[in-house]
Amino acid sequence: MSDSLNIRQCADLLHVNESTVSEMAISGEIPGAKIGRAWVFLKEDVISYLRNEISKQTAVRKKEADEKKPKEKFPESSLVMIKGAPKVSRKRVLPDLSAYQN
Repeated sequence: MSDSLNIRQCADLLHVNESTVSEMAISGEIPGAKIGRAWVFLKEDVISYLRNEISKQTAVRKKEADEKKPKEKFPESSLVMIKGAPKVSRKRVLPDLSAYQN
């Protein structure tokens, strides 16, 4: 395949209909040039457009998925362990009251 693509080749590369590529080219969404009656696309530009779309759409999906996740009350990243600090027991320890007996 050469470095330039016609509408059919561009549509095949993007897995869309030729009319979709034509609409995208007319609107300026995809880079191309109309030479006479035919649209001409550079393969490098179409691949760059596709990579950019993949990045944008992936970021949107990731953001939406992150927003749907339940928020942790105390995320692990906010907890700090100090080296050498005694571990705090979560068990309640009552004071020894034997010294106060009569």
